[in-house]
Amino acid sequence: MSIQAEITTLLRSQAHRWLPGLSRWAGVRHELAFWDEWILYRGLSWNSDYVSRLDPNTPLQDSYRHFVDDMEVSRVRILDVGSGPLTHLGKVHPTKRLEITAVDPLAEAYDAILSKHGVMPLVRTQHAVAERLVEYFSPGSFDLVTARNCLDHASDPLEAIRQILLTTRKGGVAVLEHVENEGEKEGYKGMHAWNFFVENNRLLVRGRGERVDISETLSRLGDFHAMSDGGWVNAWIRRT
Repeated sequence: MSIQAEITTLLRSQAHRWLPGLSRWAGVRHELAFWDEWILYRGLSWNSDYVSRLDPNTPLQDSYRHFVDDMEVSRVRILDVGSGPLTHLGKVHPTKRLEITAVDPLAEAYDAILSKHGVMPLVRTQHAVAERLVEYFSPGSFDLVTARNCLDHASDPLEAIRQILLTTRKGGVAVLEHVENEGEKEGYKGMHAWNFFVENNRLLVRGRGERVDISETLSRLGDFHAMSDGGWVNAWIRRT
């Protein structure tokens, strides 16, 4: 059986675990095709990104490190939500030990792709759905939770962020990084269903009409900080 047939069979058997409906089927297949090609050609035009994801000595990125620097723990538990087949997070901090958990609803399919190309990940992606994280992890399990360019794929981004905050310990930090207005830019094709944007330093999301002020709606769970920078929406939330 070809890898495409294996992935199709796998998706059909697992779809009920994470798909809100088969209307997103084409988007899922496109996502898997992208990662299949990305791994085959060692990151395509992003070769340095590919190499860094497989390098155990890659430092934790500055956008996360300054939060980790201030944590009064020697072992930092990190959750990467929507990680894809290979988490982008650096694996090394100069003074702290990083324990990274990577999750994605397509984890099983990504395993098939990695196996096809003979790639062994430093952190194996586990199956979990962002909107149901507390079914997989106890509340407050992580010091730092990240989600990078993935929640525009979510069926319910507000609930996904609520779950991210619930799995972040009190005093810990959640960091969200997304391309600004990705849904509109992609014409709402495939899995690109939502737009993240910033107004008055507040994080908001909208679909084809629905608009939610996330900073206000989830304010009881954390202190929100958001900014737009170079076409990206960057937000960090200190769990309260």
